[in-house]
Amino acid sequence: MEAVALICVVCVVIFLVTTVFGLITEKMGDNKNISNCFWWGFLLGILGIIIVSLKKKQLSRREAAIAKLIEQKTLLDSGIKTQAEFDTCKEKLALIINEK
Repeated sequence: MEAVALICVVCVVIFLVTTVFGLITEKMGDNKNISNCFWWGFLLGILGIIIVSLKKKQLSRREAAIAKLIEQKTLLDSGIKTQAEFDTCKEKLALIINEK
């Protein structure tokens, strides 16, 4: 009977520890705009924390659109893109940049 109780306690402790690792990696992922990082910590523990800490920050949709617009402007200035192509791309990106 004592062995069963001990096994139950160990299982609960393991579950709590893995949940804490999961919550840590989820918060780290939120700071980097990365979703679903909970499972890295929950399943891999300290290794999951290391993996998430090494991941690069992902741009938000708006930040990515701004970067793309700057890239398109550079292509226009260098003569690779025409004004019409730039304007079409600019209109599409403006919708993303201005959405709430």
